[in-house]
Amino acid sequence: APGRKLVCDYTIGDAMGEATSITKQQHYFYGQDNLPLRAQEMGKGSTSEYTLSYYFLYSAAEENGLNVVSSTAKQWGKYNYGDFGFKDITTKNESKSYNADGKLVKHVTPSYTYLYDYDTNGALIKETWTYSNGSVSKYINYTNDAQGRPRMGLETDKNSAFKQKYLYEYNEDGTVAEVQTWKRTTATNESTEYLYTDEFYTYTDGMLTEILKKQGSSTTAPVDKGKTVYSVFEGNANKIKVQTYTWSASSGKWVSSSSTCHVYEYADFTETSGAAYYVSDVEAV
Repeated sequence: APGRKLVCDYTIGDAMGEATSITKQQHYFYGQDNLPLRAQEMGKGSTSEYTLSYYFLYSAAEENGLNVVSSTAKQWGKYNYGDFGFKDITTKNESKSYNADGKLVKHVTPSYTYLYDYDTNGALIKETWTYSNGSVSKYINYTNDAQGRPRMGLETDKNSAFKQKYLYEYNEDGTVAEVQTWKRTTATNESTEYLYTDEFYTYTDGMLTEILKKQGSSTTAPVDKGKTVYSVFEGNANKIKVQTYTWSASSGKWVSSSSTCHVYEYADFTETSGAAYYVSDVEAV
């Protein structure tokens, strides 16, 4: 489908905290039908040259009236007695199934399968999470407003026992303003509910720029816990830098919660064949 798509995920820094530049790039390529074609992850660590790490192949098929897009992962390295080659990595394989309206109805990962149910107007009303062995992990049932936006999400376990609930507030333009998570000290007693996390969303000129997260407990009100900051990278509006921070009560300031951060690059695709930023699998070697 046309629209804004992710074309590259850049990782800045490394796990050891020694690098400050881009150390990993994952590029996404789309075919002339605007469907994902392939992706490749390249890293360089502390070296100056990028080398191929993973290669992802995408395929599309119709199954039981659903459009299914699957990705198969291969790792590049020295195998077969030292020779370079590809090795199948099933722990990174995924598939996503969409209905005729383009709604995601099933997402299969190595660990979980996620199922999504919608009402006749296309609003999400239920999520079902199952483990890889097929047993149910949890359910989330949504109560929506007249615009089809969730106002409350009720999370229960496989036996429909209460786990937690989510409350949503929106700005006048329809963007998310606040998301609260409520828990209970006694699952069967609604009067024991307490505000566990409170997230506030900030926008600048229509762009999400910050998510502030406060966290509390059954005996304490939520206080600053973490935040995620979104900013334009190097003046390019198509590149968004995402940095996470943790509040340090001892120092009284925000500190980086990770030695790495990400920059996501997007491109706008059109209805026409040969869309913007289209690169064929043959050309992109």
